[in-house]
Amino acid sequence: MLRYLTPETGISANYDVCVIGAGAAGISLAQKLRSRGQTVLLAEGGGEDWEDDSQAIYQGSVEGDEYFDIETARLRFFGGTTNHWGGMCRPLEELDFQAKPGFPLTEWPISRSDLDPFLDEAREVVEIPEFPDDSALEGTDDLRRVHFVFSQPVRFAEKYREPFSSDPGIDVLLHANAQEAMLEDQKITSVRFENYSGHSVVVKADAFVLACGGIENNRILLQWNRDHNNGLGNKNDLVGRYWMEHLTQTIGEVAFCEGTSFGDDDVYLPFSRSRLYVAPTQRFMTENGLLNCRIRLDRDPDMDCTPPSWIAKLLGTAPEAPARIAWLRSSSEQEPVFENRVTLSSDVDRFGNPRAKLHWRRSDLDRRTFREPALALGQFFAEKTKVRMRLDDWVLSSELEFSCEGGGHCPGGYHHMGGTRMAATPETGVVDLNAQVFGSDNLFCAGSSVFPSGGFCNPTFSIVQLSLRLGDYLADRNLK
Repeated sequence: MLRYLTPETGISANYDVCVIGAGAAGISLAQKLRSRGQTVLLAEGGGEDWEDDSQAIYQGSVEGDEYFDIETARLRFFGGTTNHWGGMCRPLEELDFQAKPGFPLTEWPISRSDLDPFLDEAREVVEIPEFPDDSALEGTDDLRRVHFVFSQPVRFAEKYREPFSSDPGIDVLLHANAQEAMLEDQKITSVRFENYSGHSVVVKADAFVLACGGIENNRILLQWNRDHNNGLGNKNDLVGRYWMEHLTQTIGEVAFCEGTSFGDDDVYLPFSRSRLYVAPTQRFMTENGLLNCRIRLDRDPDMDCTPPSWIAKLLGTAPEAPARIAWLRSSSEQEPVFENRVTLSSDVDRFGNPRAKLHWRRSDLDRRTFREPALALGQFFAEKTKVRMRLDDWVLSSELEFSCEGGGHCPGGYHHMGGTRMAATPETGVVDLNAQVFGSDNLFCAGSSVFPSGGFCNPTFSIVQLSLRLGDYLADRNLK
């Protein structure tokens, strides 16, 4: 049943699982748990649409490099950020789960094979066809062609509102803002939720899952650790740390003559532009000490130019013939760095809880991770094709510079990752391989906050896979 928290709200005596947050992670997890016969309370701090009172809870501050206003970098109502999701899907690569040479903290305690059993089920959730195979980029051993598939996109609120409303085994509680967690020994016995009028309800469950996004999971867990002597995954001061984004920027452009293909066969349903995606090979990454990256050639059909005669000759076209332009845009993995973190601010929200403060800086490795593959792509074009490429000056500068000129989602993809990182031990992470918080018997985290590293793939599809896996684990655990 879908309802708002009011003084008359009736709550079941005890649920199998209480899921806090109704975005991609929370909704995917809830529907999986219901398919396994579990009783679920899905608590969402917002309503069924945008509300100022709810969105204001996301206000916070940023220190370090310039970043988005973190209030507007996410949505706080039923469906979460899937309400404006672009639908871009690709599972994390096998190499993304492995420790990259020189960067041991990029390793996951699971492998891609642990998520592969949930590939088709996740495809059904986001309603996409099968993923095409990647392919070699003929003429170079440094780069490969990679592919994405696009959902229409599915709006999770629209898809699951009616099934959840008519299911007696799930209670969706709106305007339910998580407050205190009551703890006995290592087990959370209940959580109190409060609405915007001061009414509250206490929820009991066998297991609790934080599924509030890559900033809010950290904020809530830090708040609960403050209340409980750092006993929930924070004995080693790791909650909130190693926070990451996908660095996203326009880094140059390419010129080409009419008839050059830029991936017209790519599956890119909602857009008319033609795009080509390339990424470094694992060998190239290892030899150059880089993380993962993808570079997109984004052809704009409305842009062309009349090239100078010497460029026209290189392009193989007459000087008076128009040349086409494609933007060169990169989205790359960020190095997990201890100092990049979410902390609690001295400012408080309307409930008296500390707001989030994001500390975030980019490194020289972050820039090299997209610059070196871009240089390899330019060399490939010059040696093997008639395409010509120009990188922006700041990309080639010896100074540690980043620029947001040229559009796109710079400086990031609104992909909030890390902070409750998954690891084999509490010395290196916050949750174990089953997303269970170290030091707790029944608290779990869902979503991209558990990512130890981000690869270059948009996180939503992998978030859904991880949530489906967690749903199976919790159901099996409760049925024992």
